[in-house]
Order: sequence, then C-alpha cells, then structure tokens
Amino acid sequence: MCTRAICWSPGTWLIGIILVFATGYLRAEQPVTPPNWTVDPGAYQFNMSIIARVQYLGVPTNASGNIVGVFVGNELRGVATPVDVSGNMFYFVTVYSNVASGENLKFKVYYQPNDPVYTSTQSLPFTTNALVGDIPSPYWIMVDNTSDLPPQLTTIPNDTTLVGIPFETINLATYLVSDDGDPVTYSAVAGANLSASISGSILTVTPVSGTWTGTDTVRVIATEQTSNMKSAAVTPKFTVNAFYAAPVLNTIPSQSRNTGQQFTDYDLDNSLVFSGSCRAFDYYVTPSAVQLPIRAGQPRRRAPVR
Repeated sequence: MCTRAICWSPGTWLIGIILVFATGYLRAEQPVTPPNWTVDPGAYQFNMSIIARVQYLGVPTNASGNIVGVFVGNELRGVATPVDVSGNMFYFVTVYSNVASGENLKFKVYYQPNDPVYTSTQSLPFTTNALVGDIPSPYWIMVDNTSDLPPQLTTIPNDTTLVGIPFETINLATYLVSDDGDPVTYSAVAGANLSASISGSILTVTPVSGTWTGTDTVRVIATEQTSNMKSAAVTPKFTVNAFYAAPVLNTIPSQSRNTGQQFTDYDLDNSLVFSGSCRAFDYYVTPSAVQLPIRAGQPRRRAPVR
C-alpha cells in the first residue's frame, strides 16, 4: 500500500532600484509584548532584500520599538528593527527562501505605541537577489486597525488508500492561516462517491460504497464567524484503489567473488511479483554457515585448546 507518500548578500544595500508598491491595509491581532521573531539564515538557500518604512493611519511612524516581520503562510522568513536614517526609521529586511522565486510574502508589524501586531494585506513575490525599495523611495507598509482580513487555507495533500482501509483523518487547523485571528468554522462538500464529516477541525472522509474504486474530491471551506463572514476553500482529491495481493519475492541469483572483486548489481524488481502501485525493499545481513574450501598452500586455522 502506498499512501500520503515535501551578486546580493545580506547586509549590503544598493540605491536606485525601482520601488514596487502594493496596496492594502493591516489588521490588528491581540495585544502582545514585543514578539520574539527570529530567523535562521542557514536554513535557507536564497535571499532578497527590502528597504521599508511603516505608516500608521497614513502617517509615517518613527517609533523606535516597532518590529517588521515577513512571512510565507505562518512561517517567519525575515525580521527587522528600525534604523534611524536622518531622523526617519527604516527597516532593512533580508528575506529568506528555499524556492528561487514565486513564494508569496506577507507582512506583519509589531506597532509599539498601541502594542498590537498588525497583519498587512499587502504582498510581494519572492525573487532571489532582488531589492525592493531604497532610501529615497522605501517600500511603505501601511498600518490600519480597522480592516477585516480573509482567512487562507493552504493546500491539503491528496490522499490514496485501498478498498477496506479508511483514509486518515485530517486536522484542518493545520492548514489554516488566520492573519487577524478571527474564529472560523469548517464545512465540507463531498463528491458523489464520498461522504465527509467535520468535528471541530477534524475532517473524516469515507467512500459511500465499500467496494468503490476511483478518485473524487471534497471541497473544504473555512468561514470566519464575523459580520463579513469571509471564507477560503481548497479541494483535495481522495483515491481508492483495488486491494491487491501481498508481494512475492522469488529467488535472487547467488553470486560469488574473490577477495577484492565487486559483486554485480541486480534489479530486485526482476524477482518481484506484485501488482500494487508502490513498494519498498529492505534487507539484513547474516553470516554464511557454509564451510568454504581451503586453497592449496593456505594454512588451516584451528580452534584454541582449553
């Protein structure tokens, strides 16, 4: 059975790059002490840089205790505290990724005067070695304490099983990204061949027929329990394959070599009888009990006498 089978350097800043704008505002999370945001640069292959400033209600803020964080989903990818440049506070953010380009970057700001964390609706695509903003024209991150941000659901992996073996349950909270912390409820719409039920955040998917094989979908929806009732949805696939017999491994040809010679590689699939969609091999080594013949002139070893 096979189921659910994952030129620029930080600290160097250039002037004259075209400023990229993104419209949007921010939403406050619960009041907090300054967040302990840290990033391990050694965990990532690529980086880009952003020179930013922060506005609160349309007015530039120079609060010395502000903190800017850059995220992909719920994962922190960059963080910066303000640096005073001619009386204005700038944020020199190095952002990290293991994908050369395309990841969607979101912004959070710890705003010291009010002590909340705001999450921006602004976003940027990650691009290796890029620089966004400069000192004359920084990238502005807008802080607004009234916006209602929609939830997000990240991709739920497709699942495959065999007839008679249930799908594993799925904790939908694992795939929820809620930038403003609004409570959500989950619902699901199953295809004709599947049934779906949700208890809290746990999704259970079951074939309607115990003998059905094939692929169908379940649409999963997360809806905020607010007046705007903003929502997000994803549609994973679920596959049931026919049950198949256990694998049979036929005889593997023996090989013998003199000391220092190499054995010949052998494809184990040549001895395998199996109709399933995946397989894995393992092995263990046991010493041979066979007494090998002694060549002429080779001294015979004797066990010590006790």
